[in-house]
Parts: sequence; structure tokens; C-alpha cells
Amino acid sequence: MKIKDDFAIEVDENEILKLLGDEKKVKEKWKDIVKEEIQWTKTYIKPFIIYEQYKIIALEKQQIILENQVLLEGKGVDKYFDQCHGIIMAIATIGKEIDERIEEEFKTGDYIRGIILDYIGNKILESITCCFFEEQSHLLGQSQMGLTLPLSPGDLHFSLAEQKKIFKSLQPEKIGISLNETDMMTPLKSISMIYGLGKGFKTPISHQSCKNCQVAHCTYYPKEKIMLTIHRQDRTYCFQVKAKTNLLEFLRKEKIWIESPCNGAGVCGKCKVFFVEGVPPPMNLDRLHLTKEELQKGIRLACVADLQQSATIRLLQQSESIQVMETGMERHQEKSIEADQRIFRLKMKGMNSTSPSYGLGVDIGTTTVVIYLMDLKKGQTIDQISGANQQRVYGADIITRIQYTIDNPEGLSILQKTIVAQLNQMIEALCYQNAITPLDIHEVVVVGNTVMLHLFFGVSCVQLAQAPYTPVFTEEVVIKGREIGLNVNGDVVLLPGVAGYVGSDLTSAILASGMAEEKGYSLLVDLGTNGEMVLGNRDQMIACSTAAGPAFEGTNITWGMAGVLGAICSVDFSKDHVFQTIGHHKAIGICGSGVLDLVAQLRKYEMIDGTGRMKKPEEIKLPKNLQERVQIKSGAPEFLLTETIAFTQKDVREVQLAKGAIRAGIEVLLREQRIENLKQIQHVYIAGGFGNFMNVRSSLDIGLFPKEFANRIVSIGNAAGMGAKLCLISEEARKKVNESKKRIQYLELSNHVEFQDYFLNNINLP
Repeated sequence: MKIKDDFAIEVDENEILKLLGDEKKVKEKWKDIVKEEIQWTKTYIKPFIIYEQYKIIALEKQQIILENQVLLEGKGVDKYFDQCHGIIMAIATIGKEIDERIEEEFKTGDYIRGIILDYIGNKILESITCCFFEEQSHLLGQSQMGLTLPLSPGDLHFSLAEQKKIFKSLQPEKIGISLNETDMMTPLKSISMIYGLGKGFKTPISHQSCKNCQVAHCTYYPKEKIMLTIHRQDRTYCFQVKAKTNLLEFLRKEKIWIESPCNGAGVCGKCKVFFVEGVPPPMNLDRLHLTKEELQKGIRLACVADLQQSATIRLLQQSESIQVMETGMERHQEKSIEADQRIFRLKMKGMNSTSPSYGLGVDIGTTTVVIYLMDLKKGQTIDQISGANQQRVYGADIITRIQYTIDNPEGLSILQKTIVAQLNQMIEALCYQNAITPLDIHEVVVVGNTVMLHLFFGVSCVQLAQAPYTPVFTEEVVIKGREIGLNVNGDVVLLPGVAGYVGSDLTSAILASGMAEEKGYSLLVDLGTNGEMVLGNRDQMIACSTAAGPAFEGTNITWGMAGVLGAICSVDFSKDHVFQTIGHHKAIGICGSGVLDLVAQLRKYEMIDGTGRMKKPEEIKLPKNLQERVQIKSGAPEFLLTETIAFTQKDVREVQLAKGAIRAGIEVLLREQRIENLKQIQHVYIAGGFGNFMNVRSSLDIGLFPKEFANRIVSIGNAAGMGAKLCLISEEARKKVNESKKRIQYLELSNHVEFQDYFLNNINLP
């Protein structure tokens, strides 16, 4: 192995400043810090490149066999190296010290300095690889040899897993580099590369340009393709894409998550990305949804960004850290087990009593997915796992996803494969964590709203987007997991739903709450993406669904977002710090519970009147810390939470619409059950993620619920998941779900003569 450690490190401070923003004021503000960090970085970085040259023994279809018996694989790699007789493998690093500095700055809250260090580190790594490339090119040029541009694991179809083979060949432990279980390198500022070498073609003049590269049949750098570099919080991607490729569509294809609640229709304005380089001209929709400051910085909407030139982008969203409600009320579980005398379906099938016997309770929500691993013999929860529903890249709500299946011939198949693949990944993780295999999983109980179950099953749900909203199935369904691609050794049971917009998530929550066994009346409201609710007792239940979820899920709010790290989750104007964020991270947006609190506080402090009108600064008198947050922008007042995050008049209206719809649904159910005295309602169960995290006081203050419910509201968390667990271990519980379904009367609110009146009467704020 050869090691190179002598590099002349040069970083242009103007390049770093340009990455921070090209405005003059940005340069003036950060110039000294950039200059200081560049000088300090040079004193502690430890650049190394370890490399070796190997002969190519054979080129097979999508394979290269080297003299050291290493087999490199990847679509198109044989064509890429087809004029080469050898390769140079190399791994470059600048050491762990800069990683530690970046982490330290982010922990202390100095994000700008951390970002500056990140940019400097990237530029230094780029600098030493360019230096190495030019040095090798010069040496080879003396013997009439040429060198291709480098190919790195992770590029296009050259899998990241190939990194293991480069490690095996070079033994980079000698320069302090290691590989983790996901094939990523530590230190982070490291990169592995493969260069092809041979006679008969020139080395490109620049490491960054392939204009003069004469590699024939190159699938990676054809003339009609451009370079796209994507920086995400945890990693960087490099791709070659066709010119005029739509950025949002490409991100979806590569399974890189970005928020797009409207499925790229240009309505929501949420799919923001920051173009570091290669900024496209703003489109009309960019101008509609983005501020002048955002446009000047290089922020664009991915849905209208058609790539015309090579570009570098940074994703602005932290999507995978979404806060998921996994727990719920468990009080009825022991009762069901006792009634069942611990007789499980597994034992009735005559399974070996000594063999491992596990089952899964699965809750497929529109926004999130939760899986519970249970020991079927003991009736105990062993482990659980959750995450954002990966179908969200095709739309935040069920209507948008249905529309995706209508607009795209392969849409239904894509959505079905997406959720099944996600479940398989989660199941694999659960099995690994608990030292079992999918063969040990003998039964799966699945709950979800009707659309989610249709998509999971691969059944068309087009009819659910138009009246009379008739589902293909609502009854219990039992099928072998393997038949739908789920990697388990047994049956998959889909619990029964009620109607097009009242699914098994509600029937399962009814079971978990116990309301179907009580003599007195109870109201259960699932405040998820859709507002599903049921009112009744052991004799009769009436259910309905309201299209109220988007605002409380953050979809229709200017700075709204899901419950991820950094989302503002609570607001209290009486405190010095008027808001709190999830994980105490830097604020990046507002989630549902924060939206609810904010409207309640704005009304309490009379910044908005009863009609929801947001007052101008001169109309209100507030403490200085609040008064200065009320500003006029584009002729309309708004409330600033941070320098950039604002709550607007439009946002207030969205909350009023959602609140009015939910309250109207409750009023209709009370009318249908002929309940005039609200004291007849013994329990008000609030299920779902938003319902669990919301401030009950705020919900009463804005009139989401009648004030008479004040002492009867109980948050029961993920009741749908709890019901799935009960049905997994209890025959009695499963029977109860099927029996209670028959007693539920469904009301279609769009056809109800009084719904509109109730809705209009409840839009105002108390």
C-alpha cells in the first residue's frame, strides 16, 4: 500500500462565503469567522490518502475482476472501465478532529460555525483528492497513459456496499479509517474512489469536468447528463442525471425523503431545497410561495425545479426524526387475556410448545407506522419500532395519495411496494434486535384507515375519492403474509373497518378504550390526519369522519410540519421563552400541538379577535417581548416566533376551518344520539399522535371541544395499536371488534343537512 500525507492545503474563503449566501451583508458578517476557521483547521487536520494499483483480469457484464481476486459489481461499471487495463483504488480522509469540532459547535448551539466548518472540511477533502488526481495524471502522462474520473461507492448503481471491497484491498485502518455496519466511513470527512487507467484516451483537464474525457460508452458521464450533489443531515449523495430532470421526481426515485404534502401539485410550498450551486431561475410558483430573501439565498421548490445544469443542493428538512406515539392505554389487556384464559390461536393450531412464537401488531397510519413485537405465549410486548410512513413522499394526506394512483399507471403498485418494503425493513430490525428470525413470527394483525389498508393490500381505492366513497372491503381479511410480499411465517389479519373514511384504526381504538362495553356514553375522537370520531355505548354507536387533519398535522400551515426534532410543539406567551421545540433543537417549523397552542395564545392576548382576524400592531398593546413580534408583511400582520418562522392570517384561518369541522362533527353526533345535557358524556377519549401531544387547555380555549368536557378528556395515545395488540393475543378481543363493527352506524357528514350549519357556527373563536 502507498500512503500520501504531504498536501498543500488551500481553501478560498470566498468560496465558503458563497456557500453561506452571496449577499454582501453575509460576507461582512461571517468573513472573520471563515478566515479564522480556515487558519485553525490547517493546524489540526490530518490529511491522508492510501492507494494501490491493480490490474483488471476480466470485464464481465456489470462486473470487474481484479488481480487481487476482488470482484467489483455495479450496473454499467464494465462499460465505464472497458478501455482500461487497470485501476487505482484510493481512500482519502482529513481525520476525525474536524468531525469532533463540528459536533461540538452543533451541541453548543453555534450552528453557523458548525456549518462553516462543514463547508471547509468538504473543500479540503475535495482539494486533496484533486491534488492526488492531478499528481497521478501527471505521472501516468509520462508513459502515455490516461486516467478516468473517479467512481465512488454510492454513485448511481455502484452500491455503497462495494466500499467493503475497497477496504479489504487497502486496509485503511493504517490511517485511522473504519467502516460502520451501514458501510459508511468514520471519520465522516473521508471518501473512497476508483480510477480507471489505460492507453488511448486523455485524462480530463479538470477533476471537476468531463468535457475532454474520452472514455467510450460511458454510462456515468454522457453529454446529456449533469452532476447533482445532495447534502443531507447525515450524508452526501452524488448522481449523474439527465438534463431537465425534475428534482422532486428524482428525489422520490432515489428514495430521498422530502416533504411534499400536495404531491408536487405546487399548492403547499413545502418542498423547499437550498441550491448551493447551480441555482435555477425562480418559477412563478417559487415567487408565490417563497419570500424575496429565500429566493435570493437560492431556495427553490423541488416540484418546479427542472435541472438545467450541474447543481449542489442541501435538504432543509429533518424528516426521519418524526415523533411517533407508540404507547397507549393498556388497562383492558389483562381483562381480555383472563377472559380468554390465555388460549391463543397459535396453540390451537398445535404448534410445538417449545418453539419460539411471536406476533406483530401493526398500525399503518397516514403519517406514521408503528410495529409491536409480542410473545404470543406470554401475551407480552417484547419490543416496538416506529417511523414516518414512507408513502408521504407521494402526498401527506390520503386524497393526494389516491390521486397519485389515478395520475400514474404504476401508482398503486408503487405505493403498495413502498409500504411493504418499509414494513419488511422494520420487521428485519425488530428480529435483529431480539435475536429471532421472520420464521418465528406466526401472525400479524394490521390496523389502519380504509385507504391505508387498500394501499397495503394493493387494492384500488379510486372509488374512495368520490361519492358515495364505497370501499372494496371493510370486513376482516386473512391472508398469508408471503402472498403480499411480507416477510413473515404466517397469516396477516386486517381488522374490520366501517366505511370509506372510518377504518379499522377506529374499531381497534374502540376496543382499546372499552367504550363498547360501557353502559354510559363515551366520545372517542382520533385526531390524526383525518378526524374520525364515534359516540355511543354498549348498545349503539354512531361514527363519522371530518376532513380536518391537515392543519393540525402542519400541512396547510406556512411553517407547519410533522412532529420532528426542532418543531415548535408548545407555546406560552407568559414565559420568557415563549415556545419549546421537540428535542430542544433549534426551531425549524411548527407542529400540530404548537399550532393549537399558538392560536389559543393569540386569542387569549387579543392579538386576534373572535372572527379570527389578526390585528395590526397599532391595534394592540402588549409587553415589549410580544409587541415586537407582531409585524406587517406584504400588507398583512403576522406573528414572529423566530426571525424567519412566522404565523400568518392564512394560518389562523386554516386552524379555524379544522376546528370548525371537528366541532361540527361532534355536534352532529350529539344531535343524532339526542344528547342535550353534556353531563351524559362520561368519557371523552382522545386518540392519535396529535391528540396525545396537544394541550387540552388550548383545545378548550379555541372551542375545539365544549368547555363542559374539561374534566372528562383522557388522552389514550395510540389506541389503534393497542387494539391490534389485544387482537393478536386474544380470541375474545378479536370477536369483540367484529361484533362492535356491526353495532356502529356510519354518518356521511357531507350528506347531513345540519353539518354545514354546525360548521359555520363553530368557525369563530370563543
